[in-house]
This record gives sequence, C-alpha cells and structure tokens, in this order.
Amino acid sequence: RNLFSEPGIILFLLGLIITVTLLAGFYPAMVLANYNPVQAIKSSSMNAKTKGSGLSIRRFLVVFQFLISQFLIIATLVIVFQMQYMQNFDLGFDTEAILAMNIPEQDEEKMALLKSRIGTLPGTGEMSFYIGSPSGANINNIDEIKNSVNSEETFKANRKNVDYNYAELYDLQVLAGEFYRSEAPEDACVINRKFAEELGFNSPEAAIGERFETRWGGGYRINAVVENFYNNHLNSTLDALYMMPGQDQYFEGGVKLAINENFKSTIDGIDEIWSEIFPDHLFSYDFVDERIAGMYDSERQIASLIQVFAALAILIGCLGLYGLVSFMANQKVKEIGIRKVLGATVTNILTIFSREVLLLLVIAFLLAAPLGYYLMNGAYLDNYAYSISIGAQVFVVAIMATVIIATCTVGMRAFRAATANPVRSLKDD
Repeated sequence: RNLFSEPGIILFLLGLIITVTLLAGFYPAMVLANYNPVQAIKSSSMNAKTKGSGLSIRRFLVVFQFLISQFLIIATLVIVFQMQYMQNFDLGFDTEAILAMNIPEQDEEKMALLKSRIGTLPGTGEMSFYIGSPSGANINNIDEIKNSVNSEETFKANRKNVDYNYAELYDLQVLAGEFYRSEAPEDACVINRKFAEELGFNSPEAAIGERFETRWGGGYRINAVVENFYNNHLNSTLDALYMMPGQDQYFEGGVKLAINENFKSTIDGIDEIWSEIFPDHLFSYDFVDERIAGMYDSERQIASLIQVFAALAILIGCLGLYGLVSFMANQKVKEIGIRKVLGATVTNILTIFSREVLLLLVIAFLLAAPLGYYLMNGAYLDNYAYSISIGAQVFVVAIMATVIIATCTVGMRAFRAATANPVRSLKDD
C-alpha cells in the first residue's frame, strides 16, 4: 500500500511543511524587526557587527538540525539492518519455488485427482494439502494442552491440519520418529521440539509413542518430533505446535516447482488441470517466499519514509551549516586577512572553520547517539521477538556520513574565504 495515498498522511505532511516554514521565517523576521535603523544605515553590512547571542542561536540551530539528521540516519540504519536480519533469518523450513493455491472444495476424490495429475507435469515435485503454510498468510488454531506431568496445568499450542507430504514439501527436519503416512489413524500427530519440551520430555526420542490430551477432550499419539520452525511474524515468539491429519481442514495446497524449469509453462499446466477438476472456480496462486516477504511490507514502507525524512533533515541541516559558515566568513574577514599577512596558510584558515563545524557536529552526535539507541531499542526493536543488537558500526557510519556531508557542504565556502585577497579584506569600509 502506498503511504502517500492516505489523506491523513498527506494532511500531516502539509501541516509539517507549513509549520517548518513559519518557524524558519520567525527568527530572521524577529532579528530584522528589532534592528536599529541608525546602526543599519551606518554599517556597511548588517552582518558586520552582531551580538554574541546571535551566533549562539545559530550554533544551537545547527546542532539541533544535525541532531535530528543523525538520529534519522541511526534510525534508518537500524531498520535496514533489522530488515536484512529478517530476510536472512533461518525460519526452519524451505520457501523457495513453492506455489500455494487455495482449495475451494474439501472433496477427497477431487483433491487426490488434483495431486495425481499435477504430479505428472514436468517441473513439479512434492505436493501437499494443509490448513496453512508454515508462515505468511496463515490460519492459526490455538488449543490448550494438558501437561503430561501435571494434568491441572495447561499450555497453549498451535494446531495445524496437514497431510503426510507436508514435511517433504517444506523440508522439515524430523528429529525423532517418522512423519505419519496416508493410512495413519486419526489420532496420529507430529509435534515440534518446543511442544515436546512443554510436555516435559527431556529429548525428542522420549516423546515418541506417548499421548497427550487437549483441554477439550481430544487425545493424540505422538508419531514424530520435528525441529522448531517459525509459524508467525518474527515479532512473535516461537510457537509450541502440533500437526495432525484433517481432510475437512485442507484449505490450501502447495506444489514444489523445479527451480531450473520454466515456471510459466508449469503454472499454465497446473491451471489447465485445475480448470478440469474445479471448473466453477478460478485458479489463483502465489508463492510462499513472496507471501512471507509481504509480511514485512509495513517495515519496508516505514524504512522508505524515514529515509525521505532523513534526506530532508540532512538537506536542511546542510543549508543551516552553510549559512553559519558564510556568517563566520563575513565576521572573520579582517581576522583572516591579518592571519594571511602574518603568514597563515590556506590549511591554517580552513582549520579555523573546520574546528567550529566539527565541534557542533560532535555535540549533535553526543546527543543523537543515546537518543537513537534508546528509542530504536525501546520503540522499534522491542516489537520483535528476534532482533539485531545495535552495534558500534551504526554510530560510526552515522557520524562519518554526517562529517562527509558537512565537509562537502562547507568546504567550498570556507576555501573561498581562505583564498580571498587579504588586501581587499583589510581595506577600510
């Protein structure tokens, strides 16, 4: 979804632009309104003599602007690193080239025919029917499970109805036992490692053949234990989960496609078979990896929005910094001229400006770094059960980027002041 299509966001941005514009013009207007006209006429330049407080306010504004800029740079880096972490996170199951389709009718004969026919197509592999894929758009059934040690205690677990091909399709790692087969009894089930631990078993092997009951009276025999895999968004903790057959709950089918094959021709073949078996229903599909990636669209949009704000903040900060250096150059015209006459080099003059700029940037960074660390940890990363740790590289990149941008902004203006003819600068007004 495009954030800029939301009326509320557009109104907020318009209000922000108007507010910033008014605030930006407020200080210059106040200074000009309080100017003594006699002094203004006598002075050759309104910038020639100003009170020390004026420069202090300019310094404060530059520090404030770069405080915002550096905070937004830190926020952008944290979000980008977290997105990379989530994209590379091992979910515990295979997602590549798995086509998922909604099953409109839970008819056993039609579903068996669909699986058989699709299996004959070149470029297809394992196919499974289930209530939902391991992650992404999913249907979650939460049950309360009685603890095998103390039946008065219960814990919550996610139940998934899946057929016997589910483990092969998603490449789940079986730790102990054997995934149930097509002829398995209705009470057969497979649990994940966390479920076994919640039941009180010390090892996956110890759980095989044991039974457990739900709070609602259903009892199940454990056929196998699989390694934990992530069934939800990474802002949620790992679920205790058990899987069991359930024909009437198979709302989705998944097909593994050969990576080196032509997806289009394979999908066209599946579409043709689908139309013969389900003539009254349109064939629709998506890919599991794209579905999971779609879970993080909001994070990507937030990252894009913060990048825009960071760019604007840096631009405004650079304008303020350029204005400060220009003001300093006008204030120090005669000082620079005297220094050059006494033998100062261009490097010596540039050091004067650099020292001032770097001091302001360091002050801004010392304020932005703890603020960014605190807010990005508390307001952003704490929303994820699995997240990065904010390391020193985030702050190093932020300060280096700011210094490079600031150097490029003020370098030319400072160089021009440093190379000016001292004779012209020392002439009387």
